[in-house]
This record gives sequence, C-alpha cells and structure tokens, in this order.
Amino acid sequence: MVTVNPKDENHVFIAGVPLLQSYNGGGSFTFSGGDNVHVDHHYIWVNPDNPLHLINGNDGGVNISYDGGNHWTKCNSPAVGQFYTIAVDNQKYYNVYGGLQDNGVWKGPNNYSYSNSWHQEGKYPYERIAGGDGMQIQIDDRDQTVYTGSQFGHYYRRDANGGYTYIHPMHDLKTEKLRWNWQTPILLSMHNQDIMYMASNKLHRSMNKGETFEEISPDLSNGRKDGDVSYGTISCISESKFKFGLIYAGTDDGNIQLTKNGGETWNNISQKLPQHLWIKKIVASEHKKERVYAILNGHTWDHFNSYIYISEDYGTTWTPLGKNLPAECLNALKEDATTEDILYVGSDAGLYISTDRGTTFQAFSDLPPVAIHDLAIQQEQRDLLVGTHGRSIYKIQLEPVYQSATYLDSGFVFLKMDPLKYRENWGNLSYEWKETAPRKEVVFYLSERSNITLAITDEKGNLVLEKDINGKKGFNTHSIELKFQENLSNNLKKGDLGKYYPVKGKYTISLNNGSQTLENSFMIQ
Repeated sequence: MVTVNPKDENHVFIAGVPLLQSYNGGGSFTFSGGDNVHVDHHYIWVNPDNPLHLINGNDGGVNISYDGGNHWTKCNSPAVGQFYTIAVDNQKYYNVYGGLQDNGVWKGPNNYSYSNSWHQEGKYPYERIAGGDGMQIQIDDRDQTVYTGSQFGHYYRRDANGGYTYIHPMHDLKTEKLRWNWQTPILLSMHNQDIMYMASNKLHRSMNKGETFEEISPDLSNGRKDGDVSYGTISCISESKFKFGLIYAGTDDGNIQLTKNGGETWNNISQKLPQHLWIKKIVASEHKKERVYAILNGHTWDHFNSYIYISEDYGTTWTPLGKNLPAECLNALKEDATTEDILYVGSDAGLYISTDRGTTFQAFSDLPPVAIHDLAIQQEQRDLLVGTHGRSIYKIQLEPVYQSATYLDSGFVFLKMDPLKYRENWGNLSYEWKETAPRKEVVFYLSERSNITLAITDEKGNLVLEKDINGKKGFNTHSIELKFQENLSNNLKKGDLGKYYPVKGKYTISLNNGSQTLENSFMIQ
C-alpha cells in the first residue's frame, strides 16, 4: 500500500515485502526497515502532527518508530499468532510446538503463563526452531527429534542436540517435477518412528528417518493445474494404528485415496462425496479399523458449508455428520482417543464438540470467534491444544468433558471440582501492592444461553459470595476470585486491605438458571 506524509506530498511510503520511503515523490526510494522489523508490510500510519512518528503493521506484528523509520520498537503484546499447525510431545512436562504464518516454528512449555517479565529475566520461554512459513511438525517420542520446516515441502530433521538435516524427496530426472502443497503433509509412523511419510502429489516413504525416500504411489491427484501456487497435491495423510500400510491420502482437488498394502495398490474412495473440494483432514479412527473421518473444505470454490463425513467400511460408503453445524468452512478434526463418541472440530469461526460421534455438535463458548486450523491432544495430561489463525494457542482441560459427556442431554450440567490447597498468604499484600487471592474454576454446560446466578456458601450454610454470570450455549468456564466483601460467617480471614478470604473447610457452589439449581462442593485443605 502507498501512504503519503500529510505535511509533505513528496514524502511517500510503500508498504510491500520491504518498507520503502521516497522524499522526492517516488523518484528514488530508500529501505526503511530494521533488524527487528519483519518483512511483508500491510500498513503504515504517519502521525499528522509529527511525521517522524510511524506505526507499521507487518507479518511479524506491530513496530513503532519515533525517528522517521531509522529505529523501531517491536511491540509483542497482542496474542495474535497465526498458527497453521500445532503438536505436543509426550514428556512429563510436555512442550507445545507450532508452525506460524511467516513466523517459523516455535517450541515451548505448555504451562507458560503470558507475562512480559521475560524482558527482565532475559530469556523468552519459547524458542524458534525453524524459519519461513512454519508448517507441519512431527516428534519422535524416543529421543525428541523434531521433523518440521517451511512452505512447499522444505523440511528438516532437528536432532536433540540442535543439529539440522535437510529433508526433501526429489523427482527422477526422467519424470515430471513433483508438486508440493503449501502446507506439505508429513507423518511419523506409529508402528515405527524410523519410518516417515511425506507427500507431494505422490506419497513418499523413508525407512531411515528421512535419509532416503521411495515413492509408494502414483500421482494421487487429478493432475497438474498451473497457477500462483501448486495445485493437484496431497493435502493430508493418515495411517491406521491397526495395520502397518493402511494409509489414507487426501488431495487439494477432491480425492481421497486408500492403500491397504503400503502403497502397492491404491483405490479412490471419494466418488460418492462432493467433488473437487479440498480434502482438509483425513482421520483413521483409533477405535475401529474400518472407520475413517473426512473433512472437506470448499472455500476455493466459494462453498462455505461444513462438510464432515464418516465411513465405517474404509470409505466404501460415507455418512454426513454435524447437520447442526453452522455454515462455516471446517479446518481441523480430532477424534478423542479415550472415548470414541467424542469428536472435536475446528472451523473458520470456532471450536465444536460432539459427544455422539458427530451426529450433533455443541460450541465451546469461551474462545474468541477466530479460525481454528489445528488441534492436538496431550493424552497423558488430557489437554486439548487449539491452534488458531489469529489468536495464538489455547489449552483446554478435557477432564470436564469426560465427566459431562453422558449428561449433556439434561441441558444443564455442573461439573465436579477438585480440592483447593490453602495458602497462608491469601489476603496478604504483595510487592505489587495488591492482595494475593485464590481462584476457583467453575465449569458448566448449557444447551441454551441463560443467565446464571452463582452463590458460594460455607459449611455452615452462610452465604459468602453471590454474583451473576452470562451463561453461553455450550461449555462455560469461569474463574471465580475467592475474595469476599463481608464476613457473614465470622469465620473468614481478613486481608490487609479489609477484604475477606476463605479458610480451610468445605464450601458449596450453587448455579441457578432460573428454573433449576445445581450444587457442587469442594474442600480447601
């Protein structure tokens, strides 16, 4: 885009891949970026009262200059990461990995709470492990080797010591050049993690961690179509845990191909599905050998419906799911490994859950309306990680989902609560000149939006807190600060600033939706 200095018509900015300035009406230009300024610029604002004051929006976020672009300050405050993919490892204190639009691939702890304190401490808890447009990630659980990379299939194997090996199957000089999807699929075999699959318009298999590859399929797409980016490519792959060599491959031009013998033969199983749509996700079920799920995305054809299907016979027949889903393109699908009837789906506008194997879906209520591009489950900790394209990554504890899965038909469910450990410093002033206060998460489910009255009583039945909550349709999570205005029970701890805090004992929380009251108790111990 072009921006003109409001006080000087000859002072022109061009925001493109680089950021350029001209002081002679475009006769010549100078580069105006910096070491801490990302390329791919979208907007430049010039302060009309002080043209040396600039604000620049780019693929790396926001930068501010006060000297006309000679020096820039990078603003990292907004959580606006655009994630294509996410993954988790299986370490005790597990890490989260994510590939970002034009910001590489990052790795960091799952329990990091956002804080600017890292500026003071000198080390950001997340580290970048690959550049470019960050793409798919696979982790070898045996030694934490990471396979990842950037757009169009430029991938690397990153060893535990930080060494990198380039991985990119090449075509035979006598054959047509391979076509690589922008987000090239990769997969480590769950049968042997030395075995790696990587997809162009053909499926490639390595038996030695990506050192060498063999083609195990012909062109699985409908053929080459020239354009701005590669088309007629494999867009997703899935391997069955029940049998080595049982593999599904989906393409960006509408094919779902199946091999049951490691690539010796292939069968197109998508003829009975809507044609030519992008096969966004294929999921071979972890619960039944013959079962497979498919998500189709029609945005390239101006089809914005939700296309999700299940087959119980290797794709011979397909049944549409999610008839109550809104008309939103779907991007992500995760089958719950614990309960076969639970599915998670990410769309261009939110996250949905089904507890009846996809017949119906409910929305997760406490997420922003943002495109969700990938989902991952850390099975040991029962965490669902949600990779959004615009609001970074969210983590959701799945234990409440498992608790409530069999009760959702009642329309109003209040989930059990864990004990809370008592702390002597509750109510004490901290160095930030505020009192330390405990919090308790309250999780409930509503089949329809409703106003909720929440009340907390102590073990003698004395009311210590009452507040109104705007209950949304679906699952609701509210963090309640256990800080009270009055000491009605004469059994609360008085804080340094006059508020009251709970002591050890039993407390009961009730939720009333106007027609029904539900109660759950928890202990402070």
